[in-house]
Amino acid sequence: MIYAHSDRFAPILDATLSGLAAAAPSWEFDLKRLRPGITAAEIEGWFDGPVSGWILLGTEAKDIVKGVRIRKPAVTGLQYISPVDEIADGGVSLDFDPEDVLPELAALLPRHNRIHALYVDGRDDWIIERLRRASAMRAYSVLPAAAGSLSEATDHFSGVLRYGNPATDIIWVLGGSGLLTGDTAGHLFQQAYNGRFPVFTNRRAWVNEGAFLGGEPDFHAHGAQISRLLDKILATGKRRFETTSRISFVMNVRVARRVGVDVSQAVRDRMGALVADD
Repeated sequence: MIYAHSDRFAPILDATLSGLAAAAPSWEFDLKRLRPGITAAEIEGWFDGPVSGWILLGTEAKDIVKGVRIRKPAVTGLQYISPVDEIADGGVSLDFDPEDVLPELAALLPRHNRIHALYVDGRDDWIIERLRRASAMRAYSVLPAAAGSLSEATDHFSGVLRYGNPATDIIWVLGGSGLLTGDTAGHLFQQAYNGRFPVFTNRRAWVNEGAFLGGEPDFHAHGAQISRLLDKILATGKRRFETTSRISFVMNVRVARRVGVDVSQAVRDRMGALVADD
C-alpha cells in the first residue's frame, strides 16, 4: 500500500487504514510511505515484491507513481477519481453517489427540482450519468454544464448567479472537479446567498465558506470499501470504479435559512455537522 502522509490528515488516514484492515483481516498490509525526494527507481523496486495488489491512497500517491509500471492490480482511494484515470485498475472515489444525495435535497428543499450541475467534461462524466439516472427517478431535471478550466467555471457560475437562470433551483458543484478555489469560492457563495441559490458540493470546506450543503465520507467505511473492491478486481480481473458508500451531511445553517429551509430539530438530527449556527 502506497500513501502520502501529512500530520494534518493523520486522523483520516488512520480511520481509512483501520477500515481496510477490518474488512480484510486475513490480508497482510505492507505500508509504503511517500517522502520528498523519493526516486522512481526506489518506487519501481516496490513493485517487484511478492504482493497480490496495490492500494494507492491520496492524490499524491497516484501522481507520483505515474510512469511507473505497476505489475499487479492497483486500486486508488482517498481521492477524487474517474474511470478515465489510467493509472489504476479501479478505485473508490470520494465523490458522492447522487442516489445518496437527492433524497436529502428533496427532504430539505421539496420545491427545488431543477439542478444545474457544474463539472469537468470527460473526467466527471460518470458522476453526471449517475445524476441523470437518479434524477429521472425522482422527478428532478438536470442541466449539466461542462467547464474545461477554473476560469471558465468561475465565469459560468458567476453568470448564473448574477443574471439568474429560470432552469435552476439548485447548483451542484462536483467535488473533485477543482472548479472552486479559496480565491473564488467566498465571492461566488456570497452571490449565491444574495440570490437565494442553494449550492451543494461534496466538500465540507466549502460549506464553511458559504455553500448550503455538503458532506464528508465515513473514512473507516471508505477503507473497508477499498478492500472489498480490490478483492473483486482480483477475483474477476475487471476494472471497477465506485463512489464512496457512506457519507454524513454538513449544513450551513445561515444559508439554509436564507434559502427557505426550516432548520427543525429533526433536520439538525440528520446532519453530521452544522456550521454558522448562530
